[in-house]
Amino acid sequence: MTFRPDLQTNYLSGYLAFCIKNEECTATFTDFGKARMWIKKYALSGILTKMPVNQSIYDWAVETGKFTYKSEYQQTPKFIQRFTSAYLEHYHFENGEESLL
Repeated sequence: MTFRPDLQTNYLSGYLAFCIKNEECTATFTDFGKARMWIKKYALSGILTKMPVNQSIYDWAVETGKFTYKSEYQQTPKFIQRFTSAYLEHYHFENGEESLL
């Protein structure tokens, strides 16, 4: 799969964060090739996600129409600080290899 920095035109620019199964994010990269080499080197499993810069995922999703809150709870700090979006460009890896999940 080829990294397409123009896939989401609403990114001002972005960086790639490597997170382990929706837990800890352990690395950030500005270059997809370097991220893939690092993941392969250590045979890592997780998700590499392109993130918006200088903007939260929550605000990005609301501003781009990817998310509309439907309850007061969805506007609370507890909800916002855990918010993520499948609309972010992302790649799955298993044992260092790209997966088609």
